[in-house]
Amino acid sequence: MLLEIVVGMSILAIAGISWITLMSQTLHSVHQIRLREAETRAAADDLEHASLWTPEQLSAITAPERFGSFVLVVQPITPELFSVAVTDTAGAPVLTSSFYAPEHADSLTP
Repeated sequence: MLLEIVVGMSILAIAGISWITLMSQTLHSVHQIRLREAETRAAADDLEHASLWTPEQLSAITAPERFGSFVLVVQPITPELFSVAVTDTAGAPVLTSSFYAPEHADSLTP
């Protein structure tokens, strides 16, 4: 009878430790997701700001430039089309997009 109690308690302890470990990993994952979401939202704000620039302003950025808490990398594809990437300080891309910035914005109105 004593052996059965010891085995039962051991199984219960192993299950309890496994459950605690699983909850700890879940909390860590949720925390990491929230941090990444906040980073992505901040990068989206910077990318939205860059979308308002003129072709001259986009062309003037010839090297990665510090912009807020991120680094902005602008690569011209054509004189009016630009690839813009918002990267973290280590150089890993957070968001990327392409912008069409015509030289004459008036030509877009009918």
